[in-house]
Parts: sequence; C-alpha cells; structure tokens
Amino acid sequence: MLAKQADDTFDHVVEWQLMTLHERLRSKHRETFWISVDNKEIAGKEHFRYSYIEHTRNPNIAEFDNLIMQQYISLELLLNRPSGRGDTWNFKIKDRAMPLLFPESYLYKLDPNSQPLRGPLPQ
Repeated sequence: MLAKQADDTFDHVVEWQLMTLHERLRSKHRETFWISVDNKEIAGKEHFRYSYIEHTRNPNIAEFDNLIMQQYISLELLLNRPSGRGDTWNFKIKDRAMPLLFPESYLYKLDPNSQPLRGPLPQ
C-alpha cells in the first residue's frame, strides 16, 4: 500500500504478495459474522443498539484485487496502540462492495426499525 505525500509522490507503507493476502482472506473469513450497530449520544454519553448481524461465507477471492484497484478496499493504519503491540493495520471495505467480495451473505435483523444496507434476510 502507498501513502501519498504533500508533493504528490508516494511512499511504501506496507507491502504484501497478493497470494498471501488471498490465503489470509480465505482462511480468516471462510465464515464470518459482522455486527452492525446504531449509536447516538444521550446526555453526553454514547449509547448503541445492535441493528443486525451479517453472516458471510466463502469470499470471492477473484474479486479482491479488483476491489483494491477500484479503491473499494482500503488500508487503515492504527498507530501507537495502547496494547503495546506496536503499529498495525486493518483492511476496510465499503458497504456497497461487500456483496461482491462475499456473495454468500445472510442478514439477521435484531432491531425491527433498522434498515439493512444489503443482503437477503433469511426465511
């Protein structure tokens, strides 16, 4: 992944082989439950309510590279973690790209007022 500098040049931040990322995606997200919450501030305190859970299986590895190139998948750097484990990163995916990477998806609605953004609700 590259980081853009003020002078429009790019520096390498991290680098992986795509095959390594494919294997990691396949092993880590073979079956995953994603939790969605709605939050709001009440009297200066943050409150949240679970809205739905998305259950995904078998990521579409062939689509991963395209989603990176189209900037639907990005890298978030987490610096100076309080855990003391050093710097790390997370991959982030835009909501509208989830069905492309995870075509096998089911939503379990937890809050009757929530409006899921994607996926079929199970029967």
